[in-house]
Amino acid sequence: MSILGEHPQKITEKSLSYLLSLTRLDIEGSSMTRLAALSVIHQLITIDPTGDVRTLFLTNGILEQVLMEFDFGFESEENSTFLEVSLNILWNLSKLAICPVQPLISEVVFRRLMLLFDSTSSFYTFSSQFTSTVKSLCENKHLVGHVSPCTISVKVKEDITKATRGMLRTVSNFPTEVHVCTLYDTNDPDNEIDLTAHLVSNKLAWPLDTKSKPNQQKEDESENAWKDVIVTEVISGPYFWAHIGIETIENMRKIQNLLLLEYSSGRLHQMSCVKGDLIVVAKERDGEVFLFRAEVLSRKPQEVRVWALDYGFVVDVAADNVMNVYGTPNNLNLPPQIKLCSIQGVQAQPRDSLMVKLSGAILCNLTQKSIPAGDVILKLDGFETLQKFIEISPDQDTNTEVLKLITNLSYGERKRRKWLETDMIPVLLGKTMDQTNKLTLQNILFCLTNLIIRCDEARAKFYHSQGIDTILTVLITSQRNSSVSRAAIHLLKVFIQRLNQASTECLPMNMSSRSGKKSNHMKSEMDKLLQEMSDVRLKRGEIQYAIPEDRLSHNFSHDSREAIRPELADIGQYHPTKQQLLDMIEGRQSSDPVPINACAKTFDNKKYFIKDQIVDIQTDSLHELRPNKTLSTVSASLISTHVCGMLNNRKGGEIIFGLSTISKAEGLRASRDDRDEFRLGVDRMMTDKLSPPALHSLFDMEYHQVVEDNEDSERLIPIQDLYIIVIRIKPSKGSLYTMKKDNNSYIRFGSTTALLSMQDLRNLVILEEEDRYRSQIIELRHKLQ
Repeated sequence: MSILGEHPQKITEKSLSYLLSLTRLDIEGSSMTRLAALSVIHQLITIDPTGDVRTLFLTNGILEQVLMEFDFGFESEENSTFLEVSLNILWNLSKLAICPVQPLISEVVFRRLMLLFDSTSSFYTFSSQFTSTVKSLCENKHLVGHVSPCTISVKVKEDITKATRGMLRTVSNFPTEVHVCTLYDTNDPDNEIDLTAHLVSNKLAWPLDTKSKPNQQKEDESENAWKDVIVTEVISGPYFWAHIGIETIENMRKIQNLLLLEYSSGRLHQMSCVKGDLIVVAKERDGEVFLFRAEVLSRKPQEVRVWALDYGFVVDVAADNVMNVYGTPNNLNLPPQIKLCSIQGVQAQPRDSLMVKLSGAILCNLTQKSIPAGDVILKLDGFETLQKFIEISPDQDTNTEVLKLITNLSYGERKRRKWLETDMIPVLLGKTMDQTNKLTLQNILFCLTNLIIRCDEARAKFYHSQGIDTILTVLITSQRNSSVSRAAIHLLKVFIQRLNQASTECLPMNMSSRSGKKSNHMKSEMDKLLQEMSDVRLKRGEIQYAIPEDRLSHNFSHDSREAIRPELADIGQYHPTKQQLLDMIEGRQSSDPVPINACAKTFDNKKYFIKDQIVDIQTDSLHELRPNKTLSTVSASLISTHVCGMLNNRKGGEIIFGLSTISKAEGLRASRDDRDEFRLGVDRMMTDKLSPPALHSLFDMEYHQVVEDNEDSERLIPIQDLYIIVIRIKPSKGSLYTMKKDNNSYIRFGSTTALLSMQDLRNLVILEEEDRYRSQIIELRHKLQ
């Protein structure tokens, strides 16, 4: 297998068949063999640089086996390794190009992946470590708690039944209420323990915001809600039995004393029993006789299984230790003294948050490549599931991946309308106030921007959810000129642009049908917002900071009103001749492109450009030099037009930022955040502005450090955040690319990106068809000769 690992592209059909046969072994008897085979397959496709091995496995039925192992690992925590390996295989497969990845875009795959975001699924559970921690902190201890009774739900009954393996299903004295408790251990004044905070801070459970739960009974805020609590038995997860209140604790002391008195006086006698009988049990514990009231659950010849009425535990006792309760004092006929309780403020968390994150990454890959992938999630009610997950999840790393997925799902009218049916906008606004992770906060702002950018109803929801105040608060509290502050400003700018366009038709909803007074109110609200934004920027010394209307950096979605300005776009009106089009199709337009990195200096296996050095690259048919000084000045409309031209010229090319018009390496200022945002902006540009969208396989990006040549020390000194940035367009055939906004098509000729006329398009299509059959025509000519 090590040979295959070193040379995955040379995997033989025999090896492939053997590995697949091992994954199809009997589920019951050969689990470790199947796991080993899956692990080898995972290693092979991980180091597959071309995608050929992944495609080979996918076309030979690996997906069916992976989904079977997914189900096997999902069902129980013991088999989680199968689930992890299956997800890793799916993630590697999802990185394939759009055509081979099509089998993954199906309901059977997406339904399984969405289960990892569903907090009601069996993947979300309280671990054994959670239960053992609760036992060690609470069991048989005198605590103080805030107690709120509420009617027991069907889910609680099911959880208790599952935890006790059905033993309490037929208990006649089973409670009808569950007491939700916030518990504190105050026995050590110097080390008071808040049980809920302890469990959440140690990542044993997710926090539960009870205020957001519609069916949650209103808490009793009075002093009477604070009770003494003695936990007698922890069942499982957050559930336990306890004595609540001083009165109950005193009753238990009386019952215990009476039982001891009856037992020592000989008034308790052995008796035979049947299921459902109320009895007294005498059981030796720590060298002493422990007496307790119980209900019989089942009976064997020499053994009786009972449930302790006043403690909650289930225990098997010898039949000789069962005694009668008849004729005993009335105090012993009291109802059970225990209460069924649950810990307040905790909820089950996923078995492994990394698996949830991996599932999100898979869905991100697929929805980025395919619009129908988003429709599948829509059909599976995945939007509601994602909203609920974002609402309850405290895991910021996983949330970041889910926010990227939501961003992918915010394109298209149907999807935007579906998001409106959820509470995603209020949820995201609420999440901004408790975020410490800057990347997560930035992605929340990007999501909100995408949700409101072309939907008036979404803007209305944003407005009525106090969105303006929330984002202004983010803007004030964020660091000056940070990626978060720029994203917040862009979000407000998108909101204002549409509002400013027609204050009577956007916000609030149905504004056009309201009175002139309301319209004036909205105008004043807009003026107030503009003034507040100016005040914020004045406070932080940013009044000179402005957001260009059309740029790639910090711009995930471009407004539909933006236009290419011909005087700025370097777009020519040159019309190529038919012969020039033919030369282009046959590859005779120019020589092979000289890549920009061929002009860079190589040191320590890295490419560098020396500051102010002239390089042997100039604007021509395969290179476009953009002398921008900062990323914020890069125009998305202009760059996408050049991309369109290079895709249509069948040779590709390079758009280079940081070289002057005379090819001097001046560099472009770009921090780490700027570079990340620029990459995301380029990805979005390829999808939003071109038709058909340019897939990731058609372009890539490079960042080359600009350095200073220190003649004294003969060393190269990197200049911080100064780069030559390259968007490389790969050769493309078979598609004619147009701009989505105006359906115009462009082509690269010489140093100009030219607008193709209708006649040019006709010539291009005709010549493409002729080129397709050219080899057959030449072959027939040779045969005729």
